[in-house]
Amino acid sequence: MIAIAVMTAAVMELVDTSAINVSLPYIAGNLSASVLEATWVLTSYLVANAIILPLSGPPKKRRPIKPCRSRPLC
Repeated sequence: MIAIAVMTAAVMELVDTSAINVSLPYIAGNLSASVLEATWVLTSYLVANAIILPLSGPPKKRRPIKPCRSRPLC
């Protein structure tokens, strides 16, 4: 089950990055920018993603999950 979750997250990340790569010429055209200038959009997205992904990975290590006695309050 864990392997499926990890594989799904990796595939979603790949599709997300591919969508940004494919839409880069359209972004450049709509903003009247060259493709070279629009690559900063992709670069900044990838850098922000590289910073956020490790931080969002192991939430259990930072904040342990406590058992909850009442389900509606969880």
